[in-house]
Amino acid sequence: MRIISSSDPHRAAEDFWKRLKGQLTESQTDNGKGLQIKFPDGSTAVFRPFTSTFNSPAITLDVATPGLGIATYQRIHFTK
Repeated sequence: MRIISSSDPHRAAEDFWKRLKGQLTESQTDNGKGLQIKFPDGSTAVFRPFTSTFNSPAITLDVATPGLGIATYQRIHFTK
C-alpha cells in the first residue's frame, strides 16, 4: 500500500484519478461504491472516494502487462 499525504485528501485523489483516467470511459464498480476504468492492455484502476479508513479515499491499480518494472498491484490511500 502507498500513502499520499495531502491537506485535502479527497481533492488530491480526484485529481490523481482524472489524470490517470485521461480520456478513458469510467463505469461504476459492481458494488456501486466506486468508479473503474480499463486500459487497452487489460489493466484496471478503481477509485473509491470512501473507504473503511476514515477520510482516506483510495485508488487501486491492477497492471496486466508484466515486465514493466513496477508492481502489478498497487493500492494508494490519500490521507491528511
